Amino acid sequence: MWSTSSRRSGFIEVKRVALWLLVAVLAGSAGNAATSAIDPEAAQLIKFTRQTKATYSAFSWNVITQPDGDLIEEWAAEFHSGSLHRVETPRERVIADCAAMTGTYLDLASGEIVSGERIAKIACGIADHLGIASAKMLPAANGRYGPVRRLAVEDGSTVRTYSIDARGLIVAEQIALPDGHVSLVMQVVAVKKTVSPRIFTVASLQRSAVPARYKVKPGL
Repeated sequence: MWSTSSRRSGFIEVKRVALWLLVAVLAGSAGNAATSAIDPEAAQLIKFTRQTKATYSAFSWNVITQPDGDLIEEWAAEFHSGSLHRVETPRERVIADCAAMTGTYLDLASGEIVSGERIAKIACGIADHLGIASAKMLPAANGRYGPVRRLAVEDGSTVRTYSIDARGLIVAEQIALPDGHVSLVMQVVAVKKTVSPRIFTVASLQRSAVPARYKVKPGL
């Protein structure tokens, strides 16, 4: 059983995917990193993911590689409408208002609920609450849902690579440790252009907003 601080550290880094995987690494991270190595275009893209007003329901499939080589595969989902955002994994549910910077986190195993600005900073777009040591643009590409802009973000504990579509939706993500070990690969497998406005309340955290068909491996 994790301590309270360990559970929060897991959510802090990975947000939408296998949130417990990097707990040990993040618990020892240095907090605020320097920002001098952030490319201006990358900074704008990070801001866009955090301030988008798009409406979508995005369902993803994640492959987590543990340090011993064992693989874990699981679902995750994100919902967005205006400034309101929701994240779900098999272990957590989170809601946030990305304009007001307020958020609430529910740990499904313990029933613990945590609220505060930090939750919103983690949940909204590309997280930068740990400080960003560097951020740079990568070559653009054509993704499953159209053209995407790509960038790499380093925070001293991880190297994160993102693919961002025109809505500001993160459609693909890879998290690697400084030694090159790729710990997580996330790929959005379905996107809907609608979202229920009823799923952004604290009370709504008591039930999942993810349809059962998106909780199984794609193709099964």
